[in-house]
Amino acid sequence: MLLEARLIEGDAVPDDQYAFDHILPTRLTWSGHDFLDTVRDPEIWKKTKEGALSAKGFTFDLLQDLAKGFIKKQIEERTGIAF
Repeated sequence: MLLEARLIEGDAVPDDQYAFDHILPTRLTWSGHDFLDTVRDPEIWKKTKEGALSAKGFTFDLLQDLAKGFIKKQIEERTGIAF
């Protein structure tokens, strides 16, 4: 899922026991770092998860947009500067 969302990159590692290769994560992509920075605050992550659960579905892009919306609201409440 994280690989498909392009949040991580990885290398395929063949496995004779299974009919498919395993993916060995090698690094976070720029998008992966951006996503983690967006949900780093525990309160923002909590609100983001609750919002996604109440919507009963999400993509990583929508999840990140939701988190950014909560961050913008938090900045506005703390500084009075609207985005």
